Formats: sequence, structure tokens, C-alpha cells
Amino acid sequence: MKFFLIFGGVSSEGIFKITEIRRPILPPLQDITMKVNGRPGLISLGQHIDMRVIEVDIVIPSEDRTDFRKKVEEVADFLYSQDSDTLQFFDDMERIYFARVTGDTNIEQVVNMGKGTITFVCFDPLKYAAEPTILLDSSVLNNSSFIIRNQGNQPVKPVIAIRNTKPIPGNYCTNPGFEVNKNGWIFQNTGGSTGSLARDTSTFFKGVASGKLAKTNTTSAIPRCFFVFSGYQVGKAYPFEAYIKSDVLDGLKVYAEEEDPVNWTYKQVSPTIYSGAAGLWSKISFDVTPTMNGGKIYIFFEAFKAGAYNTWIDEVYMFTDQMNVISNPRIELGNEFIQYTGDLGNGDELVLDFDKWTAKLNTTNVLKDITGDFFEVPVGDQSFTFKVKQGDAEIEYMHRNRWL
Repeated sequence: MKFFLIFGGVSSEGIFKITEIRRPILPPLQDITMKVNGRPGLISLGQHIDMRVIEVDIVIPSEDRTDFRKKVEEVADFLYSQDSDTLQFFDDMERIYFARVTGDTNIEQVVNMGKGTITFVCFDPLKYAAEPTILLDSSVLNNSSFIIRNQGNQPVKPVIAIRNTKPIPGNYCTNPGFEVNKNGWIFQNTGGSTGSLARDTSTFFKGVASGKLAKTNTTSAIPRCFFVFSGYQVGKAYPFEAYIKSDVLDGLKVYAEEEDPVNWTYKQVSPTIYSGAAGLWSKISFDVTPTMNGGKIYIFFEAFKAGAYNTWIDEVYMFTDQMNVISNPRIELGNEFIQYTGDLGNGDELVLDFDKWTAKLNTTNVLKDITGDFFEVPVGDQSFTFKVKQGDAEIEYMHRNRWL
């Protein structure tokens, strides 16, 4: 049988030979006690698990001095690690330790004599499964449950990723931000009004431009602009959103109408939304629900108040489908829970590391938005529950079983 170890994913075979391994079955256990006056003996408060030390006796075989110096360099490269790395032994490849070579190792003795003892120290004294336990569920709804089996003899601290894998829906508005031109938009002077629609690079919510709808008449006649779309599904609610601004309070109103291609009548199929406070960008949103086949939907922006003033339009989205927003995802295990108080939009990933106590949304630290605790998962079969206010998630769960 070949005696070898694997450190940091690299095998010792061909670098040195192992003559003996001193690997304790258990890490050092220190009793924690307390003395109480008037009571004989001590009260046990449990045990503290100290770091584990593993000693490996080695020999560096070589053909001549040149070959020996080469092997010595390989040994040095093999052993050097700034932090703890994975350590496996030939007779138990299903377990790993997290170890590094301690400063007590006499490298000079190994170099000069061609043999010696390598001392590995495991600050984390537990043994871990070489292969992690992973569960991936691609479609998890509110109150879904999943079973995890901790097959070790110690509690584990998992990493749980919650993902919004749904793609961002398409946009029926082909020119949402007037970034290059105003193609796809139609302007009308109605009722004898006067005004214009222009691309404006001096004012915008996002990007480099917006659409400026100017009302130059002082009467109540309404200049307006709009875009048109078709090919929708009857009865389905399509989400709309945009950013709008006006020089005057509620100076711009937005709504949707559906054209009947047979009778040439028009029916409003959305609420009417106004621009709000003067001089400020306001996000508006509503659902558009078509009622007839073969028609067209018009999204109107109207400067309807008396007097001359300007309004602006930017970031217009008439989504081809509902957004998948995952709101306030929560993981429960018995009486324990952890919850993110924000939302996951399309393409977002929330990673909860229960060992490192970190929470990241994509690459952003969101620990301040976490409630509950980073709990441990006990030994045996455990039933988790996923709760969410809305949305469809993908969950990936991972832990490594561990043993004393």
C-alpha cells in the first residue's frame, strides 16, 4: 500500500515518502469546571475542544545531491501555505482536515538529513467530509419545505444561496429613454394646442437624455405623445412603469387605452397616474389588462393643465410579462430563522454564509438587512421551510458533514 497525503489538492507522491503518521482519534478535550464553596469536588461545565495536531514522519528519496536539492525545493513549495488548507490521508480519502504546517516543524533538519517530522496544526479540530452535501431546487414557492441530512456527529453551518433566475421581461416600448433619438414615439397637438416632443440631454433620470413634452399654448387644449404596441394576450395584466416630471404640480398624466379594430372605439384599460410634485422625478406604475383580440394599446402622456409649461419622460417600460420579485425571503428550521428584509430582482443572488456570518446580495454586503440568526444545523434529518411574500426562487443549500 502506498502511503501518501494530499495537501492543498497536491499529492505527496513523488515528493517524499511517509514512514509514520501520528493522527489522534480525537482532538484534545479540556474539561471546563467550577468550584463551589461548601461543595466537595468540582462542577462540570462541559468540555472545550482544543486544536488538533498531526505529525507525519517523512524521508526525501533522491538519486544524487542535485536531485536532492530539487526535491527539497519541491518539499518547501508543497508545505508552504499562508492559511489553513485541505489535508487528506491515503487511508481515509472521504475526510479532510483544515491544516497548515506549524512553525515547530524543523525544516532545516528535513533539508540537511533528508528526513524528519512535519507537524500539521488544525486550528479547527474537526474532520470534514471531502465532498459537500448539496441540494439545488430550481423552483421554490412560499411555504415550500426541503429535507437536509446532517450525517456527521457535529452540527454544521451551511451556505445557502437564494436566486432569482427569471429573466428580465422584454419591453414593448422600443425607445424607453430617448438615448439616441425619439423613434417609436408619436406627438399630437389636440384641440388646437401647440407644443412639441424633443430629445433633451439637459434633464434626465437615467442615461444621457429624456423626452421633453412641451406645452406652449396657455389654454386647456392638450398636446400629447404616445407609443403603441400589439400582440398581447387578452386578460393578462402587463406591468408598466416610467419616470416623469413636470414644471407644475400634476402637470402630466399617463394612462392606457385599447383600440377596437372593428368599431374604432377606445377604452381605457389602466388607471390614470399623475406626475406629482413640481420639478421632481416621480416613478409611476400600473397594470394594463387588454380586453379584446387584434387591437392595439396606446400609452398616452398628456400635458393637460392650463398654461404653458414643460414635462419630461424617461425610463419607460411596458413589460411583456410580470416581473418575478422575491420579497423578504426567509429560511426556517424549527424555532430558528434567518430573513432578508429586502427584495431580489430578476438575476439577483443572495448568499448567506452561516459560518462566516456574511450576507451578500450579488457583491453588496446586506448584513444590516438581515433579521434572525445564523443558526447551526443539528445532526440527523432536518426539515427547512422557505417563506416569501411573493416570488419564485431557486435555492442552493451546501454544508460539509463534520466529525470529532
